[in-house]
Amino acid sequence: MRSFLSLITNSLLRHTNLEIRKIRQPLPHYPMIDVLQLCAGDLLKRVRHPFVLQIGANDGSTNDPVRGLIVEHGLPALLIEPHPLAFQKLQQTYQGHSNVKLLNLAIGESDCDDVPFYVPDNELVHSNPRTHRLCSFSREQLLRALTGVGVSHADSRIRAIGIPTKSVNTLLRENNLERVDIIQIDVEGYDWKVLAQFDAKALRTSLINIEFFALPYHEQRQCILRLASNGYKISHFHGDLVAYQTWPGALDSVAPSETISY
Repeated sequence: MRSFLSLITNSLLRHTNLEIRKIRQPLPHYPMIDVLQLCAGDLLKRVRHPFVLQIGANDGSTNDPVRGLIVEHGLPALLIEPHPLAFQKLQQTYQGHSNVKLLNLAIGESDCDDVPFYVPDNELVHSNPRTHRLCSFSREQLLRALTGVGVSHADSRIRAIGIPTKSVNTLLRENNLERVDIIQIDVEGYDWKVLAQFDAKALRTSLINIEFFALPYHEQRQCILRLASNGYKISHFHGDLVAYQTWPGALDSVAPSETISY
């Protein structure tokens, strides 16, 4: 993984006056390289209208790594968010963006109309804005997340709601998705279980970004091995895992109107 920047970043900067050097001692206020945006910039040169699939879109603005790409470049996108309150805010965020489709459901390993899903109670969400983005299939995972943002007596501030779930295969089939250029996943510890359902090679996915730090070690290892075996170059950035590769003949990607039915 340490070779990612030397292999990918230097390749991207080959025709510029910039270079990357290893810093032996940390420098104060030294800006970090945003690996995700660097890779996305390269992808935009290679693919016309790259399609974005975001699973766990939250409100579409808070700490959202792909909103800028979608809005600034008018990219076609399908955004998934299960939490009802967050989905309402997501609708407001993308109001008027005809290139974006929103679905209020969760991605699971099977299709079901009513699956228990754990969210903070409404009073907590309204009193502590940091909690509105937290939800999970796992009560224990949500409890850890709430405790991590300083919620007192977090165990009593969790409620279960019933939500519909679809598998990745069903989601792709129902939305006529045969190609997905960018996959963004942030689903509170369920990230690998979602990513593992994708056939990234068949979808010709170039850029993958998932929340990584919350995964157990064995899932982190499975994730890295799967991506590396499929030719992706891998790096970490702000607790996420970024994976990138290019596909031959990628320049003639489909236009937004040809990608998804609204």
